Amino acid sequence: MNLTGYAWELWVNGRGEELIDSTLCNSDQKPKALRCIHVSLLCVQQMAEYRPTMLDVYSMIQNDSTQLPLPKQPPFFITHNSKLEVVTDKSESATQIYSSNDMSVSMMVTR
Repeated sequence: MNLTGYAWELWVNGRGEELIDSTLCNSDQKPKALRCIHVSLLCVQQMAEYRPTMLDVYSMIQNDSTQLPLPKQPPFFITHNSKLEVVTDKSESATQIYSSNDMSVSMMVTR
């Protein structure tokens, strides 16, 4: 699983804190770190119009009182069974094999 898929899976299961390295972040800094993770998931949404601008990103990170929208699932993430999952805006999914030998990626097309 790639980092985007791993972060998404933890986030939707309410385990976003597992992405935070406890040696780098004390308990007082965890809310800010979780906010940054939330904003980062907003930045990788499939539809560009759902993604925040850089000015919005800066504002969301600096202003803790700003309510953040819920992120939508990223357009793709690599799963454990070596397939690429593509999710459309209508939440329909299709899978495509992207590696014939689990050692290399022949072709991966994102947005």
